[in-house]
Amino acid sequence: MKKSIHSGHRRRVREKFLSNEFEGFNDHEILELVLFYAIPMKDTNPLAHELLNRFGSVSSILDADPKELKNFGLTDRVITYLNTLPKICQGYIHDKSFDSRKPYSESSVRKRLIAYSLDHSKINFIFSLYDAVSAELFFGGFDCKSSPELIGRVNRLAVKYNASSASICNIMKNGVAYPSEQDIGTASIIVNNLNNIGIKLREWYIIADTNIEAMSEKNEFASLFRWEGNHDA
Repeated sequence: MKKSIHSGHRRRVREKFLSNEFEGFNDHEILELVLFYAIPMKDTNPLAHELLNRFGSVSSILDADPKELKNFGLTDRVITYLNTLPKICQGYIHDKSFDSRKPYSESSVRKRLIAYSLDHSKINFIFSLYDAVSAELFFGGFDCKSSPELIGRVNRLAVKYNASSASICNIMKNGVAYPSEQDIGTASIIVNNLNNIGIKLREWYIIADTNIEAMSEKNEFASLFRWEGNHDA
């Protein structure tokens, strides 16, 4: 039987990855490698090109609506496989960044917040608590419908964990990493409440998609970070 011109192609692509990871890979080659494990015994090169022509990037394909992917003849099994990959990546980043025994690190905190917000699309706030040596006591997200609801949760958790400091992350659904007047008012109330029970606001983050901003770096919000408690954190 005459061998296909693509004979050994999958093996060569895998070997290329094992030698250099994705260095030197084109987007269609990355997508091909991904599709190898969902579509056996088929040349996935044409499909990879078709998908990239339609969606523009590998990330857009992995985030695509299943109904759109079906237009390319993909089965439910293949679509499920593609849709799980972003969640696996987000979980990996979250797990890699988190170790409650590690002291506070600005870079790891930012990565973790972005990954967590992407993995939990229904939440609008993430709250973290730390002890006196900056080890994490609590990390969690909330879908709070009102300022009083958020303030109540924050107060209860801060007291429960006997925290020394806290950080708040506000997830903006409008794609703009800047707080509204209501957000600023809510943050001010939370800061005052935390100060009253001896807890310092370490940072207030704003996330919009994968963009994250720290409000302590903005002059107009400096007053929120003036520690008025009776102990250091």
